[in-house]
Amino acid sequence: MPTDTASSGVTATTAVRIPVLTSGAEAIRAARNLAAFLADGAIERDRSGALPVRELAALDASGLLAITVPRQHQGAEVPATVLAEVIRTVAAVDPAIAQVPQGH
Repeated sequence: MPTDTASSGVTATTAVRIPVLTSGAEAIRAARNLAAFLADGAIERDRSGALPVRELAALDASGLLAITVPRQHQGAEVPATVLAEVIRTVAAVDPAIAQVPQGH
């Protein structure tokens, strides 16, 4: 969503279209793609305690945060086995990012 920098002091951002994942296979594929992106620099981010802004934005843009949304609300409603595989895949390269969805 674009932001007005004059009144808010926040830098302008561009709207990002987040994919709507509709199956377990799509969710696992998205998790693998995210893991590939996260792998570079994960150890350095962890050691430095740097806020992973780009990595959190990538998680958000992946569509994975909505995979447990019920089908009646246009979600994938993946089973727990798929959710576990998604988390395992992300945690294998960046355990800190894999913890983020627990609050959802």
